[in-house]
Amino acid sequence: MRSRNSMICVLILLLMGAAPSLADAPTDGSTITITSDESWSSSLTLNGSVTIASGATLTIDSNTDIATSSSITVSNGGNLIIDSSIINAQEQMDWLAMDDISAQITIPLQGTGGEVSIKFTFKDSLVENILKAGFTGSELSSQSGEDAQFTTNLEQGVTEVSINLSAAGWLAVKITEVDIVESGTGSSVEDIRSLQYSGLKAGAVATWSLNVMEGGSLLSSQSSISDVDLVCFGTCTLNQTTMQSFEPIDLSDSGIITLIDSNLNGSIDDEDIKSLSGAEVNWDATTTGSGGNTDRWIIERIGQKVTTPLPGVLIQLVELGYWNESKTVTTDSNGMFTLPSRIIQWMDSSGEAHNESARIENISFNRASAW
Repeated sequence: MRSRNSMICVLILLLMGAAPSLADAPTDGSTITITSDESWSSSLTLNGSVTIASGATLTIDSNTDIATSSSITVSNGGNLIIDSSIINAQEQMDWLAMDDISAQITIPLQGTGGEVSIKFTFKDSLVENILKAGFTGSELSSQSGEDAQFTTNLEQGVTEVSINLSAAGWLAVKITEVDIVESGTGSSVEDIRSLQYSGLKAGAVATWSLNVMEGGSLLSSQSSISDVDLVCFGTCTLNQTTMQSFEPIDLSDSGIITLIDSNLNGSIDDEDIKSLSGAEVNWDATTTGSGGNTDRWIIERIGQKVTTPLPGVLIQLVELGYWNESKTVTTDSNGMFTLPSRIIQWMDSSGEAHNESARIENISFNRASAW
């Protein structure tokens, strides 16, 4: 009996060792390093910095709020798994910004009818003659200041209303809050990014960071991640994952990202993913990007050198980069010139890939600058 009991105890210990341990995320701004497999399975708030060491896996399968300036770093050989979770910034600083001269926002209602008032709050106070707005089908009126209010009467059963916007300085128009008063009852739209809109894009300040270093891995499945600055120098897979209000995902020259049936909604900048030559983007047909004027991905070239046998050589370059720029450069005393950073490849929001058509148009020798 003693021998049998000993074997049972050993088996239990082995099974316990094989299972991930349950560990608490830091809540006081401290820094921890995870060195063995761990799991966050209950709703929590992360306030601090977490590093996942080589050989360790952190699994997050619970809703998690991330405090401002917090971070998760996946080291070489480390793994982060996010499964069926909502990862949100604890303090969200989001807005809808006009990216066209005209836009429309649809506001859901309860359908009670009667007097309905909609209030927009702007991130920055608007000066006169920047914005005109009003209910769809009505005359648009000039708006200025920190907010704009629109009032109408609706029949019972009307469950949504749309507001049109027309702007001269549309880059300055950023809506941070939408408040509704319907039949005397007030409410606020909890997440303005969830509204239906056109001519606008979601914007935000990324308040926390997720860093997947070269040799590390991230796997996110059936999850939502928002307000994040995601750096992926390793391997990242987003499967049925929504990202909202995020810095463009940075792959540098080593990252590999695979997107499967996912939604990148609301890059803060002009592209969803940015990279250098050597990185890899696998974007499947069921994945959608921020859309509009936001490109799906770009590849940049940094520090390209033009070399000639002589100093003082004038080189005329045309159709450089994203904007087809022209530039005339003069080589230095070593016969060299370093071109500024530029975008050499990109995929637009409709899924069409593009390449720059840069070429040397003319070469001449500046004798005076050679001496």
